Amino acid sequence: MSWSRTFHEADQQRFARFSGDFNPLHLDPLVARRTMFGAPVVHGMHLLLWAAECAVEHVAASGEPAGVGQLAGVVRRPARLGEQLVCSVVALQAPSMSLQIDGPSGAIATIEVTTVGVAEYQPVANIDRYQVVQPAICQRADVLSTRVVRQVVADDELCGELFPALHRSMGANATATLAALSAVVGMDCPGLHSVFHGVQTHLLAIPGHGPGSDHQLVTTVRSFDPRFSRIALDVVGQGLTAEIDAFFRPEPVDQPPSSQLAEMVRSDEFGGQRALVIGGSRGLGEVAAKLLAAGGADVWLTYQRGAADARAVCADIAAAGGSAHTPHTSSCDVANPTEGFAALADAQWAPTHLYYFATPPIFQGVGDRFSDDLLDQFRAVYTTGFSACVQRWATTSLRGVLYPSSVAATTPVAALAEYAAAKVEGEHEVDELRRRFPHLHLHVERFPRLATDQTTSLMPVDNAPVAAPLLAALRITSQSRPTE
Repeated sequence: MSWSRTFHEADQQRFARFSGDFNPLHLDPLVARRTMFGAPVVHGMHLLLWAAECAVEHVAASGEPAGVGQLAGVVRRPARLGEQLVCSVVALQAPSMSLQIDGPSGAIATIEVTTVGVAEYQPVANIDRYQVVQPAICQRADVLSTRVVRQVVADDELCGELFPALHRSMGANATATLAALSAVVGMDCPGLHSVFHGVQTHLLAIPGHGPGSDHQLVTTVRSFDPRFSRIALDVVGQGLTAEIDAFFRPEPVDQPPSSQLAEMVRSDEFGGQRALVIGGSRGLGEVAAKLLAAGGADVWLTYQRGAADARAVCADIAAAGGSAHTPHTSSCDVANPTEGFAALADAQWAPTHLYYFATPPIFQGVGDRFSDDLLDQFRAVYTTGFSACVQRWATTSLRGVLYPSSVAATTPVAALAEYAAAKVEGEHEVDELRRRFPHLHLHVERFPRLATDQTTSLMPVDNAPVAAPLLAALRITSQSRPTE
């Protein structure tokens, strides 16, 4: 027995209103792009409740309506919007059921559901709704003393839309109590910088209660392991106890300001360059734009989503005395460079050098399963998109091009197989462009793991500062003589 579905932005918004978990990791693409996941991901508790919904639906089909007595689950990797997910029953020994949620790249979550008869539930729902608020920001140093009280509210109509089987068997109050465990992590502790990992609930038997009833969840921190940023929470509520496993998520990586980077660069070493930085709103592209401008280059930087970030980079460069511009009315999709670079044409500006830092989230793969679809996503950016951008100016103004590759191209890294394969193809495309355009200086630099939003991790990792290796590559690219 299996069920399939795809989560979309509207599903995220509805679950946020039902659970009270408005963490921007799930709702705001611009905030989520600066996280380790690179894009919004489905609420972990939403996945587990979908599995519980499937389990209750399966039992009800046999003529024995039941609710959830116990629910335990672990989210092993994030589920992204637009992915087709499949929830399957992998073991059944009544009243317990084991389920697994799989995505295009493998297992996402494992769930255990124990069902109970519905007689003990009296599904009388509150009519309250959560108000949108900002998540708390817990400090690691003080987290062991944290105690949070959360008022649970239930939207009967929304419960019926999201979880019709649970709504019929348990009512909105019981379902909302489970959903609120998402907000315990995403809004209360750790709050803003959090990742939900798993939960085990016990003895769920919530009687119905009318509007205004006192219905709370009290959360305390049982333990915190700073080595792995792992936190264990105990939750007690009306008829419910739960143990939650979560992580502090790494915060976005702030790159050095232009005023600091300028100390590394001679004020005229990139003078005369019209430098186009593709993907210059953050990470390597942001640092490249700042270094080039500090060295006297006239910089244009593009973005796909981060318009505000791109403008902030330009403002930082200008404050340090450099020259930088970014399109204010349109983003740049490397899959359609003609449309994306219209602002440059309108400004009668053409690059002499192109620095290519466009990238999707890189840690999307699963080590034991190669995904052709994921390879195609990377290929569209690292090979065909790159080639289209170079060819746009290859026969006119362009003289130098930097293609940033990775040591992962030759050194296997778990979950980076598709990324590495696409980078290797991109390097081969550079060879082809060298043959077609011998006047161009196309430089490939295989960078080590550098400190950017893309390389943050829950586990301790050794990420090198960006500026020094990047500056060396910029200087090589700026040479006038093509190299083999």
